[in-house]
Amino acid sequence: MTDLELIEVNLLNILLIDNPSEDIQVKVVTECPRLIQYLSNPSVRVQLTAVNIDPRSIRWITNPSEGVQLFSVGKMGVAIQYIKNPSEKVKMTAVKCNSRAILFIKDPSEEIQLEAIRKEPGIIAFITNPTEKVQLETVKINVWDGALIGTKIPERVQLEMISIDIETISIITNPTKKVLDIVKQKLLKNIDQ
Repeated sequence: MTDLELIEVNLLNILLIDNPSEDIQVKVVTECPRLIQYLSNPSVRVQLTAVNIDPRSIRWITNPSEGVQLFSVGKMGVAIQYIKNPSEKVKMTAVKCNSRAILFIKDPSEEIQLEAIRKEPGIIAFITNPTEKVQLETVKINVWDGALIGTKIPERVQLEMISIDIETISIITNPTKKVLDIVKQKLLKNIDQ
């Protein structure tokens, strides 16, 4: 039997073939991308074929190139969860594809955080220790998403929130004295009018 006949009988027969050709490997991963895990040193073409069909198949590729990583997360941002030590470029591509990819990025940079909240401001609820700049950007996009920041909202962010909508004082867990004083002044001014 030829190699092609073997895999046409059963794709797992790839395991019986010593040094299958690149075309045979492409045929196998085209039909079942997860079988890439049984190929030793698949070519970039084979890798790209697999992740094109199922971006999550990157999990079965040992040391995929940055190009293959970018292709995978460009199709499915959350596939970043299967990449060990992704570069900043791979992280940004993943978040641009799907803001929820940030859930799988350890200690995302401020730029990555900003990209995620610009696409989906509410994602700030899932960012551990968002920077003050990210918090400010979030409340500028949707002031009520300030409630998702947590209990340690910096005074500058609190001031921005109440300057946009004084009612947001109701969602600031620990307003500073300065913020409370400004709110009281605005409330008194409204009563006098």
